[in-house]
Amino acid sequence: MACESLRIMIKDQKPTRSLAYKVLYNLDREAAYDLREAETPYQVGEVMARQLIGWQTLDDASFAEKIFDYSDPNGRFFYFAQLHGWFEEISQARDCFDLSSEVNRERLGAYDLHTAAYRFCRILGAMPSYQLEDGTILKTPNNIDKLAYRPQLLAAIKRGSFCQWMAVFYHEDPHKEFLETYSYEHKLEEWLNESEETVY
Repeated sequence: MACESLRIMIKDQKPTRSLAYKVLYNLDREAAYDLREAETPYQVGEVMARQLIGWQTLDDASFAEKIFDYSDPNGRFFYFAQLHGWFEEISQARDCFDLSSEVNRERLGAYDLHTAAYRFCRILGAMPSYQLEDGTILKTPNNIDKLAYRPQLLAAIKRGSFCQWMAVFYHEDPHKEFLETYSYEHKLEEWLNESEETVY
């Protein structure tokens, strides 16, 4: 049965890094997501958070290629999560990365693949960081010394996904329910004000 499952999985598939991981997961159901220690959603989120730092300045096409393993239903994350019964995480990934869904199309703020990736990282329980050009790691947007880091923050806005990273601590925070009237709009306003302060 295992051999037949493997045969079906690789039939007519082009050799890719993602497929190689899927083959390994199929052969060894105890293998970690990163083949080291990522065995829980949180640990996978930590892996993702580290990867996002390396991908934060990629153009849209390159970023889409890198994030495929998390964002696409045929990607490596979906396969691993299904093997381990992480059905809630699979559902949340579908909701998060389906940019054409009604919910995501009707968001008041700009919602793109970068925002979805940071949002999903937080859904998994990890806290994505942002690295400035001088190597400074920002854990959250709160208490950033905007004067000291202004040139680097401007560069991060122009050539990176700094604004998308910031958004998941405001109106795209997946841990906030926004039940109060206009609470989402107020968080969006806070995000806009913070972004504007950085620029001006």
